[in-house]
Amino acid sequence: MKNTIINSNGVLVSKLAQKHIQNLSQDSIAKNDLQAALNFYNNRASKEEKRLIEGAISESQPDLQEAQNKQGLNWLLKLQRSKNSPFGYRETEALESFSHFSLGGLYLNGNHAYPLYDVMTKTGFGFQYYMSGGVCNIVG
Repeated sequence: MKNTIINSNGVLVSKLAQKHIQNLSQDSIAKNDLQAALNFYNNRASKEEKRLIEGAISESQPDLQEAQNKQGLNWLLKLQRSKNSPFGYRETEALESFSHFSLGGLYLNGNHAYPLYDVMTKTGFGFQYYMSGGVCNIVG
């Protein structure tokens, strides 16, 4: 099995899984790297690889890069101004003192995982959400 390696914990994982785990273990993550890791997780990863990916995210909680911060904040602010805004007082306050987004984990819905985004404020944690079908779901 030339496309697999044994990681430092003695677990057999694919080279592709190892690449995604390394990307998710950094201080920040690019949009393309996050999307590739999620596609791998949802479509090809073994149970052990999924556990390792979840652990990498949990340990590092990488920040999104600047372009993604800008795009995400603009999208949430547009959503906030809509008549169907899902935001209450807490979320509105968090958006007003926005600092950055980080990847807080994965929201598991059946066999599909969605990224959980942490909205960070200048004073700490604001709220957590995931996107599914174009809908913003606030979970924390």
